[in-house]
Amino acid sequence: MKVCSKAAATASFDSVAYPVDTVASVKERFAAAQAVPFSDTDLVFKGRVLGNDKLIADCGLKDGASVDFLVNASEDELADQLLEFLDARALNCDELGLVYTYKYGVSIKNALSLLGLDVTVQEFVTAQKRFNIVDGLITPTHKEFKLNVTIRSMVAPRAGSQVTELVAQGEDTIGSIKIKLSSSLTQDPAFPQLKFLADGEELEDNKTIGESIISPDATIELVQTTTKSTLTTQLEELLSTQGHESSVANLGLLYSCKYGVSADKVTRGLTGSAGCRLVDFLNAQKQQFSVRGACVSMAGDDAAANPSPPESSDPTMQHKKCMEVHDRVSSRQFRVAVSRAASSVVAILLEASFLHIHHYVIGGAVGNGTATEDAASAELTLFLEGLPEGKQSQWGPGYLASLAETLGGFSSALGVITVQTTALVFSAPGLPALVLRVSPVFENHAGALKGLAIGGSSEASLAEQRVCFMKKQPEPIKVTARLLKHWRSQQTWSSDVRTPTDDMLDLLAVHCASQLPSGQQYNQAIVLQIAKNLMESFSSAKITWPSTFYGSYTVSLDLLQQQPLLLDPVNPFVNMVASDSFDASEIISNALTSPESLI
Repeated sequence: MKVCSKAAATASFDSVAYPVDTVASVKERFAAAQAVPFSDTDLVFKGRVLGNDKLIADCGLKDGASVDFLVNASEDELADQLLEFLDARALNCDELGLVYTYKYGVSIKNALSLLGLDVTVQEFVTAQKRFNIVDGLITPTHKEFKLNVTIRSMVAPRAGSQVTELVAQGEDTIGSIKIKLSSSLTQDPAFPQLKFLADGEELEDNKTIGESIISPDATIELVQTTTKSTLTTQLEELLSTQGHESSVANLGLLYSCKYGVSADKVTRGLTGSAGCRLVDFLNAQKQQFSVRGACVSMAGDDAAANPSPPESSDPTMQHKKCMEVHDRVSSRQFRVAVSRAASSVVAILLEASFLHIHHYVIGGAVGNGTATEDAASAELTLFLEGLPEGKQSQWGPGYLASLAETLGGFSSALGVITVQTTALVFSAPGLPALVLRVSPVFENHAGALKGLAIGGSSEASLAEQRVCFMKKQPEPIKVTARLLKHWRSQQTWSSDVRTPTDDMLDLLAVHCASQLPSGQQYNQAIVLQIAKNLMESFSSAKITWPSTFYGSYTVSLDLLQQQPLLLDPVNPFVNMVASDSFDASEIISNALTSPESLI
């Protein structure tokens, strides 16, 4: 039989075929005998292509017949074959030739000849857009890379860092991959730059991942980092808030409270020296800073002649002044007095047997332990037996109106009662006002959340969990909350919708306290400065709590994407500063015009 390829006739050979053979089996036999590496072949007899499923006996072939064995080779098929070997790792031309010959029993050079190409392997690969050749190694251009990327800051150890799976195409640039990864992480303001490393070597932004020859077992890291110029600018900005002069220790504290990381750690990371400290970095930047003893100032400032830092920049003195203000606006005697006043109202209501009180919760600033003379709100939630758990919005207003009328005739000590949509408000001895809400009895937090999830119950059902959240906070955090409320009272607010509520300020205190560097002693001035920084950019604030707070319920993605965001720590369905209920413009403007520690 005569055999020829689609490109050109190559040879003739004799072969035996049996009448019961299929055309497909005969083609396989011919391909094996002639070491043809391509799968697309045709058997042609008298100008007619024979179907694969036909028997030789049915094709009109007789003993001694001549057929054409056509190899429908293409450059794309050869490229597909080569790509199979490059899935695992990059290969050079010699390695690629060896594995090709091992699998197909023919060299790549012979395969190229079947295509009618008189070129080398490297020339063929270079001409194909589906391959990259870097330093003699061949990789696929369109290969899909699946890599585990460790995301960490330059001062954090690899252990315990966030690990995410990256799926990228070979033609993706390192720069585009960094952008893709950065969109899913919280940018650390201390480390605004990103480095993409493979086995410790930084990859260039303009190179594709295919060109970078990343092996599957490579250690891939996205490192949040900074530069000496960025750190210098950050320190200059902090120093300017202190009148261009401060102690080195105070400057370090200011940096830690704003960026949440020790300045010494950052300088060690930048210089690569384990012994480098902030003062060493400042001394090295002689064009920007002047260090004399324990004092640092802007280079060229006359104030640097005085080595003693101003008293107002001493964190200990600032903390002491904050505590003096606190004791003036929220003495222990005052807090005890308002707590007793709220308890007196409870005692009156407990005598009202018609209420069927299961239990009660005193909340608000008084119940949370964060009351000041300027903010002594008290809230009382009565959990009543027999109330329906669902459709509270329907029966609630009518029940409250009836309750107001009954309580008005029950005791004159409750004063004038005002009926609101979800509460009663009445005056009481020793309190500016007391807000009374009612709720059905729920077995636990999960039961109350279930009622909220289906829209059947009200916020009052979570009063117990809300008060418990604040009561368990350490006393220094409650002091911060009281100082924030005092700050609020010193500002001008145009409307209720622009005024931060007691609950908002309580939660800001908890959040800001959590931003103190680990192991640092609690300093009211520093925590208040963190609060000031947060409020200055409140329109983009994002304050969340661990998901374990909500049991089996989760926070929706839509809610998490809102800005500003202050999640309720006991209710996963509520943003406490949603734009339809709170206008952040005045908290921002008032924070911007306030002193560094607000007080």
